[in-house]
Amino acid sequence: MAFIPKSYLDGLQLIPKDLPVAIVMRHAERFEIKQGEAGFDVPLTEDGKKSAFKLGKEHFIGKKLTVFSSSVGRCIDTGENILKGAQIDDKVVESSVLAGDKIFINDFIKMATFYMTNGMLALLDLVYDGKEVEGVNNVNTAVYQFLDYVLEKTDKSKDISLFVTHDMFISLIVGELFRHKTTSENWPEFMEPIFIWKDGDNIKIFFRNQMKDIPLSCIVK
Repeated sequence: MAFIPKSYLDGLQLIPKDLPVAIVMRHAERFEIKQGEAGFDVPLTEDGKKSAFKLGKEHFIGKKLTVFSSSVGRCIDTGENILKGAQIDDKVVESSVLAGDKIFINDFIKMATFYMTNGMLALLDLVYDGKEVEGVNNVNTAVYQFLDYVLEKTDKSKDISLFVTHDMFISLIVGELFRHKTTSENWPEFMEPIFIWKDGDNIKIFFRNQMKDIPLSCIVK
């Protein structure tokens, strides 16, 4: 069954109509990743493809839209199905940054080894408590660098720029900005979004009915 998270619908009602908006979202539903595996090759389910298509068809037709995606296949497929639903004949722009490269992760092997041994929740717990995880950059610095990246890529001539990424990075961003601790009960849903836009001298960030203002001056240059 095709499914769009309520938080997506709430955010779409809230965002301004006259300003370019960035949406950083998790990919659509995938098959299960087996314990002890990295899962880079795990694809979308058929329901995941239908959900992404539904999002595009019901909410992005007639919009000027650009889609950036992690280089992982399920994120690319999410973006492609959104574009198909929106009837936009365009390609997904692949970005290794959305897979964590350069900003969040400095050593994929060390990070993946920790993840496969201990699980993602253990990794997120350590980072939330301000502790280091081998292979992961300082999260406070990384989140502001990521915001800078997103805003730099957000096209002023487009209504919406979509950035399709993974639950790990959604969790790191909202954990740092909103002090929202990811648990097994509140894990980011498939296609769950963070909405970001500039408003005067501030950046507006919306996640799960929470709004945060950050001065533009805080962004790393």
